[in-house]
Amino acid sequence: MVSNDWERVVKRYFSSIKPAKGPFTLYLRYAEEKAVLSLLGKNTGQRILDVSSEPRLFLKLEKNGFDISRLDFTETYRDYIHQKTTPKKYYFDKKFINTGKMKVPEKFDFIFSVGTFNYFPDPKKLMAFMHDKLDAGGSVICSIKMKAHPDSLIADRHSRTFSVYDVADLLDGFSIDKVLPVAKDVPKTKGLGNLILQPLTPAILLNDVVAQTHTLLNRENAWYYIIKAKKK
Repeated sequence: MVSNDWERVVKRYFSSIKPAKGPFTLYLRYAEEKAVLSLLGKNTGQRILDVSSEPRLFLKLEKNGFDISRLDFTETYRDYIHQKTTPKKYYFDKKFINTGKMKVPEKFDFIFSVGTFNYFPDPKKLMAFMHDKLDAGGSVICSIKMKAHPDSLIADRHSRTFSVYDVADLLDGFSIDKVLPVAKDVPKTKGLGNLILQPLTPAILLNDVVAQTHTLLNRENAWYYIIKAKKK
């Protein structure tokens, strides 16, 4: 059972990184941010929507001049962002986590959501929303917590983990462009964070969906994957 108490989850996350800044939390944030930035590129003219990712990435992209909108459904993230900036385009609805629906009038070239899918009660609703809000040829970037993660061994955990079958099902309607593994071992130095930027072949899901996905993802056995996929 996956809880839909996203507010509780993000409050706990913020409290965990403020005092001690544990090495794995910091590395994961660093690795995911680096992966997303590498996949977005440097074209500040592309229209981007951030769906409730860790907010510091949004703030960094906005500061660097990207045309970025933000969607949230927790007061914790909303309040944090509005303490730091006044977003030009911002959407908020607490019901979104249950409905997967929100009035967002424009379409986007990129939509990314990092650290959200594993907490969403129905991740297919979230992906359907992102698919609908992408312009023709647009891409999603999302982080997926895999079954290799220890959370998969804990019964009634608040956080969901995904099998390769789940990933294939979730990305129906997309063609995968790139998969970047976030290594399961915390590096001793920041420099080792570069290993997440060793992209796996983008040929997965082109023919035999499950077989190719299974071979690709389990070869690396990472806890997380950052996946870039293009709307069909």
